[in-house]
Amino acid sequence: TRATAIDRDNSMLKLHSGSGDAELQYDRLVLALGADARVFPVEGSGSVDIFTVNDLDDYRNWRQKIGQRGRVLLIGAGLIGCEFANDLADAGFEVALVDPAPWPLARLLPREIGEMLATALQKRGCRLYLGQKVVRYGGDASGSIAELDDGASLAFDHALSAVGLKARTSLAKQAGLDVGEGIIIDRTMRTSDPRIFALGDCAQSEAGVLPFIAPLLAEAKTLAAILTGDARELQFPAMPVIVKTPALPLVLSSPPPGAKGEWQVEVQEEGAVALHRAADGSESGFVLAGKKTVMQQQLAKRMPDLLPA
Repeated sequence: TRATAIDRDNSMLKLHSGSGDAELQYDRLVLALGADARVFPVEGSGSVDIFTVNDLDDYRNWRQKIGQRGRVLLIGAGLIGCEFANDLADAGFEVALVDPAPWPLARLLPREIGEMLATALQKRGCRLYLGQKVVRYGGDASGSIAELDDGASLAFDHALSAVGLKARTSLAKQAGLDVGEGIIIDRTMRTSDPRIFALGDCAQSEAGVLPFIAPLLAEAKTLAAILTGDARELQFPAMPVIVKTPALPLVLSSPPPGAKGEWQVEVQEEGAVALHRAADGSESGFVLAGKKTVMQQQLAKRMPDLLPA
């Protein structure tokens, strides 16, 4: 069963299933629609299988497809791409990681630590094609080919797109709710319709769209309290993200949206510490690498709230 429309005038959710259409009355409605994995179409993309993984069924299908060995093309060196690259290389796959950014996790890491991660993945056997992008897919009887914008050709057996998520907003948009990158919510988790709430990967608070577990848990606790009569408002403390790349353990706490400043990085043999500082010296974010990840709790206490009370 899937929701097909929201009739706000009559407080009705319209549904469709294999047995036909139906309607469901609501007093209050919560949209927890999630997000879809992005795929950037390029010439020839319809001629090859490009997988995405965004839920357990996706992952099950992907694992069944790739088997135990093969050449894997990963498009995107963000969180998911880097974590998959590390795991697949450790499992014996030949991994090629392509991203137009100059270093992995470029939106989250300063250059020095991004280059450390690149080196660590290469030591695990990954081939990195950074500052490059796929412009064409093709192939023949011998297999599939990805052509890069510098003219290089990469042969692969399996491809996975890991270029981020797009919040599922179409149902809300069709109903006339305010939508940006996600479904816009206020501090009480309400959308532009006070009877309709949103949370999770589809929701956009003042802190933006946050497709991570910690914000989702904070939103769920806040919404549960509100729906049971507690006049609570959403707030986010600093919420460090653990990046699952054993090649180079990482913990990062991104600066709040719009925070101005620059990264100050100290690289040592056993790891690295990066602090994001404003002009007045105040700290707004951090990245820890290697053995320095043990400083996570210490630094998290010094960070400002991502969404203050």
